[in-house]
Amino acid sequence: CGALMSLRIVPSPTFRARVAFTVPGEPDAAIEFSFRHKSPAALLAWHETFGAKSSAEALAEVIDKWLGGVIDEHGDEVPYTPENLALFLAAHAPRAEELLETYLREVYESRRKNSARRPVG
Repeated sequence: CGALMSLRIVPSPTFRARVAFTVPGEPDAAIEFSFRHKSPAALLAWHETFGAKSSAEALAEVIDKWLGGVIDEHGDEVPYTPENLALFLAAHAPRAEELLETYLREVYESRRKNSARRPVG
């Protein structure tokens, strides 16, 4: 029997997820991000604002930071800022969709896994 995992009554404010990106010639391109957790109600409200915002503006609301792996043309690490996120997404449009898909998958799969667990006792 494995050890039981404890679940926080209120989720951690952030969680990490590795986002795989489609980059020509680089089959294993990925960056780890720290994302902000949103409650189900906040997630729905956030989704409803998508039409009024750019991809970068919408994603900046759920991205806390990237954890390295983003570099400039000189090979220097680029820190996460909403402005740098906008540059990152402007240069490579499909990345916004890959970020959004990863965020939503992490949020919904973690909820599905947690709700599928059988009560102990």
